[in-house]
Amino acid sequence: QFQIWDFPGHVDVAAPEFDADMVFGKCGALVFVIDAQDDYMESLSKLHSTIMRAYKVNPSISVDVFIHKVDGLSDDQKIDYQSDITQHVN
Repeated sequence: QFQIWDFPGHVDVAAPEFDADMVFGKCGALVFVIDAQDDYMESLSKLHSTIMRAYKVNPSISVDVFIHKVDGLSDDQKIDYQSDITQHVN
């Protein structure tokens, strides 16, 4: 069964009222989209807390990170953003 859950940026997965077991318990993959035009450091913090919460509930979950709206960035900025995100996640 295929389902998509789309959470707006203000949803706090670390909040006690967020039902991580229901959302991540049977989830096969987590796709996190970062907007390159926004302050992505805040997004990296949310990414980290989301991954930690998801793995706590479901250690076999697969995680993919997409960087959206990079068309307005230079090649050097794209490389810097990707490097920052990779370092933060690892």
